[in-house]
Amino acid sequence: MAEIVGLAASIITLLDFVATGIKFCKKVKDAPLECLNIQRELTFLQIYLQDFNFLLNGPRGSPEWIDTSKKLAEPGVGMLPRLESTLARMSNKVKKVMEGKKVMGMTVKYRTVVWPFAASECRDLLNELERAKTLLSVAVQLDQARLMSAIQDDLSIIRNQLGALASGVDDMRLEMGTHMYSQRLRVLDLNTHNRESAGLILSVSPS
Repeated sequence: MAEIVGLAASIITLLDFVATGIKFCKKVKDAPLECLNIQRELTFLQIYLQDFNFLLNGPRGSPEWIDTSKKLAEPGVGMLPRLESTLARMSNKVKKVMEGKKVMGMTVKYRTVVWPFAASECRDLLNELERAKTLLSVAVQLDQARLMSAIQDDLSIIRNQLGALASGVDDMRLEMGTHMYSQRLRVLDLNTHNRESAGLILSVSPS
C-alpha cells in the first residue's frame, strides 16, 4: 500500500508541474512553434496522468494489478522521477519569468511573457514528454492485460463450478424422479393387490 501512496503522490506532483507549464504556454506572446508543440504534449501528458491517477485510486489500483506501473516510480531507474526532475526545472524557469526580475531590490514584472527556452531545451523536453507518454501507456496496457487474464481465469473457474453444480442438480432431479416413479409403482401395485383381494373376498362370500 505504501508503494501505491508514493506513486499517487508522484502523479499529483507531476500534474501540478504540467498545469503550470500549460498555463505559462497560454500566456506567451507571439508563441513560437516550440511553445505550441510543448503545450500540446503537456496537454496530452496531463490526460495520461489523470487517467493513470484514476486507475491508482480505483478498485483496480491494488498492488498486485499495477506491478509494471510501480516500476515507473523506482528511484534512479524509473521514468517518473526523471520526468519529475525535468518538469521541476521547467516549472522553476517558468516561475522566474512570471515573477519578473529584481531591479534595485524591487520586482519588476515583464510587460509581455516571452518564451525562455532555447531550441535544444525544447527538443529535449519534447523527447522526454513523448517518452513519458509511451511508457505510461505501455505500463497500463501490460497491467490491464494481467488483470484481464486473471479475470478470465476466475470466470473459467466459476463456470466450471457452476457446471459441476448444475450437473449435481440434474443428478438429484433424476434420482428424485426415479424415486418418485418407484413410489408410484408401489402405490399402483398396492391398489391392484387391494382390488384383487376384494374381488377374491366377494367371490367366496355366501350368497
